[in-house]
Amino acid sequence: MRGPTGRVLGAALGGVLAGLLALLLAEALLRAAVGVLPAPVRQVVDVRVQRLGVAHPYIGHLGTPAATFVVEGRDFRAVHRTDPHGFRNAWPWPRSADVVVLGDSVTFGHGVEDGEAWPAVLARRLGARLVNLGLTGSGTEQHVRIYETFGAPLAPRLVLVGFFARNDFWDTGLFDRWLGTGVGGNYLAWRDTGRPSRPDGGGSPVRGLVRASYLYHAARYVWSAGRRRVSRQEVYTFADGTRVRLLPDDFAEKTRGAHPGERELALVVGALERLRGLTAPRGVRLVVAFLPSKEEVYLPLLGAPVEDPTRPLRQALAAVGIESVDLAPTFRAEAARRRLFFEEDGHPNAAGQALIAEGVLRELHARGLVASLRGGVPRR
Repeated sequence: MRGPTGRVLGAALGGVLAGLLALLLAEALLRAAVGVLPAPVRQVVDVRVQRLGVAHPYIGHLGTPAATFVVEGRDFRAVHRTDPHGFRNAWPWPRSADVVVLGDSVTFGHGVEDGEAWPAVLARRLGARLVNLGLTGSGTEQHVRIYETFGAPLAPRLVLVGFFARNDFWDTGLFDRWLGTGVGGNYLAWRDTGRPSRPDGGGSPVRGLVRASYLYHAARYVWSAGRRRVSRQEVYTFADGTRVRLLPDDFAEKTRGAHPGERELALVVGALERLRGLTAPRGVRLVVAFLPSKEEVYLPLLGAPVEDPTRPLRQALAAVGIESVDLAPTFRAEAARRRLFFEEDGHPNAAGQALIAEGVLRELHARGLVASLRGGVPRR
């Protein structure tokens, strides 16, 4: 075409090609410079298999098996090592375990060294065989499936569920939605890198290229950071000048499903009742430990009201006879004296992880469980 229409189409095609070339150039430059980016940005932009783990047809995803990788934030740097199943344990596993622990990234021990995660601290204090089945990015339904697949064969005496209300209601609801889409594949990749709603969305070559793009994840990071900047924030400052940054609006959004009548609360209660059905007939004691978030701990010190997101769930569990322990009072008693969470990241630091272990151990003593876990008393 040599007329005006041909020139317009030619200009449009040239513009598209120039745009694609610019995107490819930006992608190449970002990949070349990724090593100099701040750690929190680098870990979001450089989405590798290690961070997103591997797909599992029943559980949704697992950690990358037998991996060693570094996680970094503004005020932490830690080496994470996984066993051949993708969890955080020494290998080989024992043939049987006294304690099996289920939970999300708080229980996995995100941001702290292997021996500083609360299940590892608890195992040393108990002197018992403990297997940590904490999985980053998981919710309560996945915890039940993890127990069925990996925990039950260990014939434990006690199952501990570390429930982190800050995002476990949210994650449980998202996993249920993922199951409903029929997308399959790696649930964590679906959750963290875009959520196709059609069953064929997960296998699209174009979507696969987009998810592999550093530029795409950089744009998502900028968008998320912009949302955080415009949302309400609070800062608690300690006597030594260190701080914890709090996100009350995000906390409220992620715990909306904790309210009576909400779908997420019903899903969590149903999953824990299923877990009780798997453990009780075999004489296995089940205890749910509620692990508080930094907002629940530090907002009250600023005089800001914060709703207890675990009360409806604790009441529901008590009504069906599932034991639980709330560690929020333990954390609040120590909150002003020392920093128990990372400054920006929402996970407990090493001191917070140790305090979880201390609080759980105290409850196990109070319930007469410690002697039985050490082999002194037969299981009931």
